Amino acid sequence: MTPPVLLLVFNRPAVVRQLLSALRGQRPRRVYVSADGPRAGHSDDGARCALVLEEVQRGIDWPCEVQTLSRATNVGLQQAVVSGIDWFFSHESAGVILEDDCVPASDFLRFAGEMLERYADVPEVMHVSGLTMRTPRSGVPSNAASYHFAQAGHVWGWATWRRAWQRFDPTFAAWPSVRSAYRRDPSALRRALGAKFSSASAGRKWTWSRAWYWSMLQHRALSVIPAVNMIRNIGDGADATHQHGARHPLRMAHAGALTWPLVHPSPMATDPRYDAMLATYHRGSVRRRLSDAWWTLREAMA
Repeated sequence: MTPPVLLLVFNRPAVVRQLLSALRGQRPRRVYVSADGPRAGHSDDGARCALVLEEVQRGIDWPCEVQTLSRATNVGLQQAVVSGIDWFFSHESAGVILEDDCVPASDFLRFAGEMLERYADVPEVMHVSGLTMRTPRSGVPSNAASYHFAQAGHVWGWATWRRAWQRFDPTFAAWPSVRSAYRRDPSALRRALGAKFSSASAGRKWTWSRAWYWSMLQHRALSVIPAVNMIRNIGDGADATHQHGARHPLRMAHAGALTWPLVHPSPMATDPRYDAMLATYHRGSVRRRLSDAWWTLREAMA
């Protein structure tokens, strides 16, 4: 069964058009559209947001139930994502989440649907990624299985369950009591993400994705990572929120298709080589590491 899909959109009709073109071949039967509204002080936002909704109306031309949450004013990226997912899971028990610039490969919904069904009643699995960092250049060899597990997933094209999203903790309330344990943790990934949690808790950079990583790590969750990359990000450009022409290390072309039936990994355990690669990614540049270290110290002394 093709799972229901949540589309998180704003004011970019061109990327939405490409996303819908990719979905047309996969024909999800239920699509939810969460649209942020125009920003104050941006005179062209009203027309652009309206064009996005027109693209959705015109582009979903297959038999499909469509529900739309359209905001009259702008709530901002972070609140738009969280409230959109909350709304989605008020209707569905599981599904796929796609921001407007994340274009899925032709078999991603099939893969996500099989994972959502297989692990529906396995509470330690909280996340299904469409993206992988494992490429021929990564130096991390592939496994024979169709996917593997990691301590944290990627949020460019992903899927989850209502029962997992109910664990989402945007407050970082428990952080002061566990921060010293994160700093001493033998896992390089937990230490790297701990620096992000510290700065988010201190108010420097709260993002919904950091809060989601925090929620997963606090529950020692597993994330499904496919053996091939299944998401192409097309959001780079002047109208992007975060990427403005820079080459992002995760912005990769489709690497190929999975072979069916899927080969499932055994046992259900994280791949330490992949977690180490994730740790390097999340540590980021020297400048960002120094900034995170400063905010970690400031937050600890508060």
